[in-house]
Amino acid sequence: MRTNWAEGAGGWLAVGLCALAVACGDDGRAMTTGLTAVTNATNATSAGSTTEPTDGSTGFETMPAGGTEGQTSPTTGAGTCGDGILGADEECDDGPNNGAGKACKADCTANTCGDGDVGPTEACDDGADNGPGKACKADCTANTCGDGDVGPGEACDDGPANGDAAACTAACAAAVCGDGLVQAGVEACDDGNDVATDACLPDCTAAACGDGVVQEGVEGCDDGNMVDDDACTNACAPASCGDGIKQNGEACDDGNPENTDACTTMCQAATCGDGFVQAGVEACDDKMPSATCDGDCTAAQCGDGAVNMAAGEECDDANMVNTDLCVGACKAAKCGDGFVQAGVEECDDGNNVNNDGCSACKKDKCGNGVIDPGERCDTALPAPFNGVGCKPGTCLYDFSQVPQLYCNGTCTWAGGQSCDQPDADIFCKLKTGNQNSVATAFQTTVALATFGFSCPGLNNNLGPLPEYGVNVNVWYQPGSVLGNHGPGTVVTNVTCTNP
Repeated sequence: MRTNWAEGAGGWLAVGLCALAVACGDDGRAMTTGLTAVTNATNATSAGSTTEPTDGSTGFETMPAGGTEGQTSPTTGAGTCGDGILGADEECDDGPNNGAGKACKADCTANTCGDGDVGPTEACDDGADNGPGKACKADCTANTCGDGDVGPGEACDDGPANGDAAACTAACAAAVCGDGLVQAGVEACDDGNDVATDACLPDCTAAACGDGVVQEGVEGCDDGNMVDDDACTNACAPASCGDGIKQNGEACDDGNPENTDACTTMCQAATCGDGFVQAGVEACDDKMPSATCDGDCTAAQCGDGAVNMAAGEECDDANMVNTDLCVGACKAAKCGDGFVQAGVEECDDGNNVNNDGCSACKKDKCGNGVIDPGERCDTALPAPFNGVGCKPGTCLYDFSQVPQLYCNGTCTWAGGQSCDQPDADIFCKLKTGNQNSVATAFQTTVALATFGFSCPGLNNNLGPLPEYGVNVNVWYQPGSVLGNHGPGTVVTNVTCTNP
């Protein structure tokens, strides 16, 4: 039962719809009874009170005087959209059947073509986008191929005039060469492919001799002209070498099968490199240099001035001099070949052994790029370590720029625990390279964040350096001593004698 409202002396009353509508009762008396009930209830009600309990059996309930926020105001004479009763301000009301895609929409307005909602009798409805050339036409029918209206996805639409031989195909595509459909009066053929060698050319014309395209299985050639003495005859058959007629593309045609004369069986003039030994002209012909034949078709021979790599030659200067860039057996001069290259090598003992008097083809000496016996480094090589150079003339380590020697606690280099005079003396011998050098003054401080001599047993062991007067292993740290060892004690700012 739906609740309506009636105003009484004491306020508003909720009245069951069945008290007001004949359709809810059995006959017309229901209307009278209902109205009487409303009248009685109204007279008996005061503000904020109820004459009858609201239990669903009396057909009405009281609305509190003045109403409260959130309660529904009473309606008089107007239906509610969705109740199935057509109200004065409703175009339709199908109750639960209202909604999208229905004859009556959710707002009780009729579903019409152009409102953007596909109704029961519509195939489509795109609202303002309906119309000619659109997916949905103005009458809410779908735009389809053959309706005469060019819709989305269609290149054309001639309606009943569409067809596979027409300008607009049955699929509403513009007829084009290559679509596999022969357009009447326009195309001679259309096999739907781009193959130029079949019966139908890619431009939809029929293949024919003289069109410049070789029809597979039918023509041997087709040069598109009417010249009979070129490579292709007027019957579209290829001219053949050996027919005794010099055609275009032939250097010669002597009409014989001999390959040792001036014209080969390929109708080309005999030349060195064609693989045929021309009698009385060539000694050999292997098409390219080989172990026995040079590229000029003469027999391969070291000293002939022709470099034949296939014959094992690296060079060929046509002389027998072994002190230039090309030595015996046509090999490129190089260190270790046993020949002293003039102006390039100081020596060449034919081996790659260093420290035998001739190392890297230089006589053993400081600066020759080889660490020879008695040398610790070589000035021609990169510096041995970060912070360590190489002394010219002696090729010994240059420690002069090393700022610290780590000697904290048990890391002492000599003498007692921690840093002391013997440690500073060793530092001086290494920095000066003088076996007799001693420290006359030095400082101790926390390890520096740079390179230096490290704690014995750590980092790079250079071994004993007796030429410096240091007979213990020398340990070197090319990176940060502080970062590697921590804040231990080092000798630094040493003042050394250099007798």
